[in-house]
Amino acid sequence: MRIDPRMLSAALVAMAFCSQGSASTMDGSSASNAATSGLQITTLNPAASFGFYWIDPDGPGGNDPFETLIDPTTAGGGWTLGISCFGCGSGIPSELSLEANVSSASWESFDLSALVTDREADYRVRTFNPFFSEKFFDNQTFSDPTASIYSAFGEVTLGNADTWEIWVRETVTPDYSAAVVPLPAALPLFLGALGLIGLIERRQRKSA
Repeated sequence: MRIDPRMLSAALVAMAFCSQGSASTMDGSSASNAATSGLQITTLNPAASFGFYWIDPDGPGGNDPFETLIDPTTAGGGWTLGISCFGCGSGIPSELSLEANVSSASWESFDLSALVTDREADYRVRTFNPFFSEKFFDNQTFSDPTASIYSAFGEVTLGNADTWEIWVRETVTPDYSAAVVPLPAALPLFLGALGLIGLIERRQRKSA
């Protein structure tokens, strides 16, 4: 059976680029499909449900992906849990940060610095017990996610808050329509496809 080089060319080039992954695969379902943030997950999938997802805010080659809660519904959705504390009591540790894990017992912090450092972002601060309280901080810009967050949100604490959370949503939604892996990364596959096409064409000419 004779192979049409033009059809083979189109198929191999398509395979080369599709194999690199696309934004539609960044659904947070696994570490290999980690999204940039909760905003990306809910932008690509408006039907996403509240729960744990894998995210990688600084992208491939940086820090490892990790799991955190995503809230796709409250106040427009797209919220990523950055800091939480269960059974923490009153007070906020001075090292509270969106850059690294805190050392204080009960507190957990996730590195969202790639989403917030020197960029505008929206924040939700929630506390529980004895009464639920929630405050929104719109379009906040922090150059230091450690000290600034401590000073900006410290007054939100209500008495012995058993649960204390900070949720983050970057203000600008990136363009997720392009392929995740840039062209240079797909270039070896593309060149390999062209080489295979040339080899097939030469063999077909010899056999003709």
